[in-house]
Parts: sequence; C-alpha cells; structure tokens
Amino acid sequence: MNKNKKEVIKGLIILFIFSMLLNLPFIHMREFQGEEGRRVIIAQEMLRSGDYIVPRVEGEVYLNKPPLYNWYLALIFRISGEISELTARLSSVITAFFTSLFLSIFWMVVSGIKDIRFILPGIIFLTLPEVIDKAIKAEIDMTFTFFITLSILTWFYLSEIKMKKFPAYILSMGLLSFGTLTKGIQAPLFFYSGLIPYLVYRKRFRELFSFYHLTGILVYLIIFMSWFLPLIEKVELDKVLSHWWMEILVRGEPLKRGGFLRHIIEFPLEYFLKHMPWIIFLFLWKDKSLRDSKFHDLTIYSMLFLLFSVPLYSLIPGARLRYLLPLSGALVILITIPLSSIISDERYHSSLLRRFRFIFGIFIIIGMLSMPVFIYHYKISINPVMVISILFLLLTGTVLIKGNLRTEIVLTVMALSLLFMKTAWASTYFPYHKEKHSYYRNAAQWINSIVPPEAMIYDYKTGNPHLTFYLKRDIISVNGLNDAIMRNSFLMTRKEYAPELNDERLIYVGEIRARRMTIVIYRIKNHESETQG
Repeated sequence: MNKNKKEVIKGLIILFIFSMLLNLPFIHMREFQGEEGRRVIIAQEMLRSGDYIVPRVEGEVYLNKPPLYNWYLALIFRISGEISELTARLSSVITAFFTSLFLSIFWMVVSGIKDIRFILPGIIFLTLPEVIDKAIKAEIDMTFTFFITLSILTWFYLSEIKMKKFPAYILSMGLLSFGTLTKGIQAPLFFYSGLIPYLVYRKRFRELFSFYHLTGILVYLIIFMSWFLPLIEKVELDKVLSHWWMEILVRGEPLKRGGFLRHIIEFPLEYFLKHMPWIIFLFLWKDKSLRDSKFHDLTIYSMLFLLFSVPLYSLIPGARLRYLLPLSGALVILITIPLSSIISDERYHSSLLRRFRFIFGIFIIIGMLSMPVFIYHYKISINPVMVISILFLLLTGTVLIKGNLRTEIVLTVMALSLLFMKTAWASTYFPYHKEKHSYYRNAAQWINSIVPPEAMIYDYKTGNPHLTFYLKRDIISVNGLNDAIMRNSFLMTRKEYAPELNDERLIYVGEIRARRMTIVIYRIKNHESETQG
C-alpha cells in the first residue's frame, strides 16, 4: 500500500471517528421534538401494515411529505430490531457522515490533495452549528441535504471536470429524484437555482434543451413515478396535489413582531451566526493571491447557489433557516478553497486568521469560565464528560490566544474545540432536558397507568405524534364518536376540544399537562351494561 492510500484511509478513519464523537454522545436522552415523532410513527405504521406507498399517522393518510425518509427510518428499525430515540436519530448521524465523506472525496479529486488535508471540507461541514443541530434529530433535513449535495456536486464533477455530459445529467437527476422523494418539489428548485445561472454565465443556456439533459429529466421522472403512480391508485390525485400545494403556501412561520423589515434583517444575520466560525473565512476571498485559478469555475458554480437562495429566503416572510441547509455543501466548498491555499503556502500569513484565532480563543475561555454560573442557576448535575470537556476547552482557548501555530494546527484546534463544545453542551443539556422536560414521556406514562393495556385509545384532534410514540400502543385518529368505536375503550383529546365532545357515552377519567397542551382522557361507556344496570 503506497503512502497516498495510507493517508486517505487514515483521513477517512479520522473523519468517521470525529463524526461519531461529535453526534452520538447523549443523543438518546432528549424526548422527540419538532417533527421527529411524526416521522417515526409513519415508519412504524409502514412496518406494521406493509404499505410503503401511502404514509399514515394514526391510520390517517399523511401527504405533506413524500415517503423516502420514512423508508430509510423503517430500514434502520428493521435492521436494528429497535424503535427508539437512538435508532431514529441515527438516521441523521449516518447521512451527516456520508455527506461529509462525499465532500471530502470530492475535494480530494478536484484539488489533487492526497494527504490528510483532504478531509477539511468534511470537518467544516460537520462542525457548522446548523448541521450539528440537524445531525442529531430524526428529521428529513439531513437526508435531504445529502441528496442535494450529491446531486449538485456530481453534476459539476462529471460535466465540468470529466467533460462527460451524459452521465452528469443522468446521475445528478437521479439523485435529485431521490431528493424529491425525500422532501418534495424543493429539490429541483435548489438544483436549478445554481445550475441555470451557471449555464448562463458559461453561455451554455441551450444545454438545458440538450438530449442529455432531457434524458436526465426522463430518469428523474421514472424514479419519481415509481412511487407516485402507485400512490394515486390508492389516493385521489386532487387530494395529493392540494396537500402539496398547501405545503408550499404555508412553508413560512408567521412574522414576528417587527414584521417584514425585521425578517429581512434577522434572516441573513441568523444565517451568518449559524455557520460560525467557519463562515468568517469567506472574507479571505478579499485576498487575490488566494484565488486559485484552477478553482475558478467551481467557485462561480458554488457561489451562484448561495447568491440566489440566501437573498430569496431573506425576502420570503417567515422562512426558516433550515430551508437553506441543503446548500451547506456549496458554502463549505467556498470556505475550503482559500483555507486550503493558506495551508499549502507556509509563507503566507493571514492577519484575518491571526485576529480570529485570538477572538475565538477569548470566546472559548469566557464561555467555559461562565459554565459554573450556568450549572448553578439551572441546578445541573456535574458529570465527568462535562468536566473533561470544560478543562480541554480552557486549554485550547489558551493555546489559540498565546500559541504561534501553523494554519493547519489552528484549524485542527478549532475543530477539536467545536467537538468539545458540542460535547460539553450535550453532556449538560441533554440529561437536564430528560429530567426536567420529558413532557410527552411523562404524559404517556400517566395515560398508560390509567388505561388498561388491552384497551383501545382513540385520538380526537390531539395531533401529537410524540405522545403517540411514547404511548407505545395502537392509536386510531377519529373525527368524532360513532358506532365504529369499540365499546369499553378510551378517547383522548386536547382540553380546548373537549366541549365538542358533549356526549353521554363519555366518562371523564382525568387530565394531564403535556408541554403547552392539556390532554383529557375519557372512557367510552358500554350502553348495554348501562341499560342492564
């Protein structure tokens, strides 16, 4: 085995270990949040029913999102033999790693770097705060990011470097179709938001009407239709399209106080903060000596995706930052190019890097010195992982402030600091969250204590998949009481909907608070027993 292969293998092992250490610790402790419960419930119902075409929640058809991520979850559940917070969130841990792996291999190929430095974009990607947040959740975003990243960079590699247009469109459009099956129509919008401006820039707009692009579209449609056609055999087409249309219309959250003006100011600022500290290095592009001409087309290509999408989402009222996560790969490439140039030239001294190294070190030390106040205020239990992480961060902060280090050492210390910052946070907050904020776990435990295991529970407008998951029993959604409901069963609803159930068959059992809602439990009377009594 030659030296280059050994370096590559070593780099891949380091990237894998780094990714697992970053994302796995304490991942099982928090109860499900956001859309996690819904994704898991759909996968559960697919495994139970054997129907992988029509997603369902509590027996009701769910059409807001295509099913690929649910298939992925179901596969993990079947392989592991376990359905839990750990196995569900492992889906995003895995795709985060493979996205970082792809970025690293892509960079190795286009840059020609054969030593351990080729993993730089992978490390940057994994340690972006927005990626860290989504890589530990059982939600669609990280898997969607994986397919979009593969699609846009596969096209560039095959089309612009290998000059193989036909496979470029075939493979990229195939990957794009998987992205569409993951989240929806946003996939082609992301792809073409950068591709079309790039082809215009290269004076190749006609390529969109070429045989190889049209063939790619055909591949895209074949893959997508392999699910969509069986779907509309079971669900009316109008119903499917109306759900998708409504999903597009309501993508934004309501505007905060301050309205549209506040949104267009806050959104770019939030984008900047959620991609710290690495996004700072985009300012290196001001130095013309770092603009490597061999990466000119890749720079333009990556930049166009961001120039179109970030301003656009800044103008969409209520848009969420995670909508831009699929373009993190393009941002990482733009950060990697000048950083790689600095690493390659030991004579180069960046004043920006020196200043940032000092500020970052100060930030770490202040943050760690304030931890005792945080721990005391929230009455958090101290554990060895937390203590080791804090001590290591105090050391790295000091090194960054005082040390006269080479660029690659600075970047390594930064990456390790981010790893230990995440570990310190997870070791502190996740156990605290489990102890203080297990709302749905506790509510489910209480409900199961008063409802016999063999009894059926019907759900009237509760609409909380987290609670459904933690109940760990069959729950059937209903629109009201009817003769189809089994007698001697139970019904749960939110307290605000209880007045709608003014029915003599319902016997109040009790209620419990679960985060922002109060769950009311009723027993459904047996009419025959009542008559005999």
